[in-house]
Parts: sequence; structure tokens; C-alpha cells
Amino acid sequence: MKVLVTGGSGFLGKEIISLLLKENYQVLAISRSAVAFDHPNFYFQSMDLSSCSEDDLLALDFQAVIHTAAKAGIWGSYQDYKKINTHATEQLLKVSAQKQVKAFVYTSTPSVVFGQNAIENGDESMSYPQKFLTHYAQTKMLAEKAVLREKRICCVSLRPHLIWGQGDPHILPRLLAKAKAGRLPQIGNALNKVDITHVKTAAQAHLQCLQKICSHPDSLHGKAYFIGQERPVLLWPFIKDLLATQGIDYQPKRQIGTSLAYALGFLFECIYFFLPRQWEPPMTRFAALQLGTSHYFSHQQAKDDFDFKPALTIEEGLKELRAQKCQ
Repeated sequence: MKVLVTGGSGFLGKEIISLLLKENYQVLAISRSAVAFDHPNFYFQSMDLSSCSEDDLLALDFQAVIHTAAKAGIWGSYQDYKKINTHATEQLLKVSAQKQVKAFVYTSTPSVVFGQNAIENGDESMSYPQKFLTHYAQTKMLAEKAVLREKRICCVSLRPHLIWGQGDPHILPRLLAKAKAGRLPQIGNALNKVDITHVKTAAQAHLQCLQKICSHPDSLHGKAYFIGQERPVLLWPFIKDLLATQGIDYQPKRQIGTSLAYALGFLFECIYFFLPRQWEPPMTRFAALQLGTSHYFSHQQAKDDFDFKPALTIEEGLKELRAQKCQ
């Protein structure tokens, strides 16, 4: 079976491709940036999902989909987020239904249920909030709704939280840059717990989900699942552990209360709204709440439905990182 992996050049996409190839799947990766795997079962097609046509997608050969491509971040225009996160997903769903694919596994985010309140041991019964603080979360929610209401093919949505690990081009490099510049204040009292997901765990969950759908086609259809490590962590001590793997002894120079950070975020958003959109505010309301409040979830539903379990422990993931030095 040939599996289409969107966002194939991304952090998670590459890990999923590697795992699929090890399991002897044929893999067709699409992305704007080139990605190469020295494997006879790997195929690459340069394609921008935000601008390609249905005919472009119909011309591709695939029997299952793992859709990781997305525009992430906390700042930017709504239309830019909606174009890739929502419209591209809807188009890919339409084409996949026409092709009658065996499985459509969508990479969502716990942000789709994050409003303005802390979440402690949340589960899949949680509803979407009435108001979102980022275009990313709102457009991912719209896409997830489209995925879960699709009736013609078997669709599942996975919600991995804070993906990290060896090769991370996002979280760890940004933390390092801010810590080295002395611009990483602690938000809140450092007692807030969050879920984290090692990239190998996130990739394994996608494979387990795909395999369960293929063996039991109707067992997971129309469901969403929270994905994370074996336990939530205290966010700021974990940030300290991450930085320590790179030789940085993080001692915050400042501590800002969550409420104050939220107010500053609102002020910066108002100011930066009138500036070029590529300029990102130093703080936003969403970032303040993510850094200062708890947001972790039960993974029991995924354990029950497709035998989900972390691919490695948090300690093993940190050990791996000690062998990797970011630039």
C-alpha cells in the first residue's frame, strides 16, 4: 500500500516517513521543500498544498493518507492560516474520497480545545471553545471538523501536544536563542503541568492508527485522540532540562505572573496588528496562557482503541538530545 504523507519535509513528517519505510510501506511524500530518503519504496513530489488543484492531487498514486502539512505559529494573517490548514485539508479530503482511500489520518493539535482556561486531564469529550486566541487553533479546528464529519472514507484525527526530540527545528532552537539572549522570562509560578510528545511517539501513534484502521476499517472512524508522553511535566523545569541537554544552565532572570503576561500579550497584539504581519509580538495572550497555565490530557482512549503507548520515555528522549547540539 502506498501512503501519501503531506508535509514530508517537516519534523514530524520525516519521522513518519522513516517509520513507514521500516515497516515496508511505499511512501509518497509531498511538500514545498525537497526531502530525500535512500529507499526503493520512497517517492517525492514537489507540491504546495495551498495552491495545487484537485487535478494535481488526483494525478497522484496513493491508497492512504497521513496529513501533517500545516501552517503553525501564533501570528500572521487569518487567510494565510485558513488557506493551508482548512481549505487544503478540505480539498485533500475530497480527492481522497474520490480515490476511496483506505485511511485518512489527520495531524491535529490540542489547541483546538484550548480557550482561556487551564485544562487538567482533559479528554475527548471536551468541546471546542467559543473563542480562539490564535488563527492557527481556529483554522485547525475547522479542518478537524471537516475530517471528523467525512463519511465516505475512514478518517481519524490525532492531537499530539508539544512535539520535541532530536532534530527539532522549532521549540528547542527558539528556547536556546531566547535563553542565550536573556529574553526568556519565566511565566507563572512554574507549577503548571503540560503534555509533551516526543517526535518518535507522535510518529508511532500515526502508524498504529493507520494499521488499526486497515485491519478494522470502522473501529476508529470519526474519532479524535489526544497523544502525549507517559506523564505530563512541570513546564518550566522541563524547559530547564531541555536547555541543559545543550549545555545551558537556565536560571530565569525575571518572573512574570500569568495575568500580567496575558495583559502584556493583549497590548502587544494591539500594537503589532498595525505593523507588517511578519513581525511577531514578543508576547501574545495565547503564549501567556500556554506558558503559565496547565494543559494536559488523558491518553486512555488512544490506549484502548489502538494500543497507543509512547515510543520512548521522557528520560530517554532527553538522553538522545544530549548527543545533539543545536546551532
